[in-house]
Amino acid sequence: MPGFEEGAFFADRYEIKSPLGRGGMGMVHLAKDWKTDRQVALKTLLPKYAQLPQAVARFEREISAVKRIDHPAVVKIYDSGKVDGTLYYAMEYVDGKSVRSWMRERKKRGKNVGLGSTVRILGMVCGALEKAHEFTIHRDLSPENVMVTRDGEVKLLDFGLAKLIETDQDLTRVGITLGKLQYSSPEQRADAKHVDSRTDLYALGVMFYELLSGELPIGTVKLKTLVPWLPPSGEAFVEKAMAKNPDDRFQTAREFREAMMIVYEQSKDLERAADGKAPKADAASGPTPLEISGGLRFESGSAKLAEPAARAVRPNAVEVAVPQTQKRAWRWRSLWMRVFGRFRRR
Repeated sequence: MPGFEEGAFFADRYEIKSPLGRGGMGMVHLAKDWKTDRQVALKTLLPKYAQLPQAVARFEREISAVKRIDHPAVVKIYDSGKVDGTLYYAMEYVDGKSVRSWMRERKKRGKNVGLGSTVRILGMVCGALEKAHEFTIHRDLSPENVMVTRDGEVKLLDFGLAKLIETDQDLTRVGITLGKLQYSSPEQRADAKHVDSRTDLYALGVMFYELLSGELPIGTVKLKTLVPWLPPSGEAFVEKAMAKNPDDRFQTAREFREAMMIVYEQSKDLERAADGKAPKADAASGPTPLEISGGLRFESGSAKLAEPAARAVRPNAVEVAVPQTQKRAWRWRSLWMRVFGRFRRR
């Protein structure tokens, strides 16, 4: 991209270091911000889209959406503006790998992602979506848009297709598809303009299926066929998450996360019942290798679920009950803190 060669300066403060990637409408470069003395990811709108109102509106909407989400699992935007006709924003630089890259590396070694790591990653994404869904919908969740840093943090990226709830702009497709088809809910494929937050939960369900099996949910292949060690509640969970009718899905990111925790705990119960004969390849036990940049892992804790909650996900049941009382909510928070301990370096 002209003017963004290594060593060039942009906006009199950003020194271009190297390209990081290119999307449908924008280019991202690693840069040093000499004003704050930190590395940033500098995203600019490609020149060919700068004169298109729809493209400009979508770029500005991405900035607006991310700035309003104050959550550690969402990249922060530090600065934005327009210089010599080029729209840009400088955001937090994420030093790590996308979940997609990590999955590919594991697949080359004949391994899929285990339940422990899947629950950790998607659980953190759920935390980000709980905040984001107060006023926006992502509409483009996929393993490409979730990063795990060298320090083990999870970051949700790319709100370029985000739909601000209080607005209803009919932004025509400009150079990109409204969400990757494999992760798009049936209602998003039919009418991306009028979806609600449950379309993001459908995408999380697809990611859950793919992380565990290494395959996309194409056709009628049941997850348990590909992942035989999965407890029966896991099949019920993924069927509910990917229900065609949004009314039949989980209704909030928190509900998705809590039901996923039940599946995790029941897998641990099955492991204990098998007298320590744990499934192979990081299936359900911990500590579990998280083989990304730097060689990370997490320490899994475990806490016995309250019996009513444990009974909420039954074999062959699609409905997953979620605790509602304040006492149960406290138990969930306690369980979350224990099972979702920090990632740490080996």
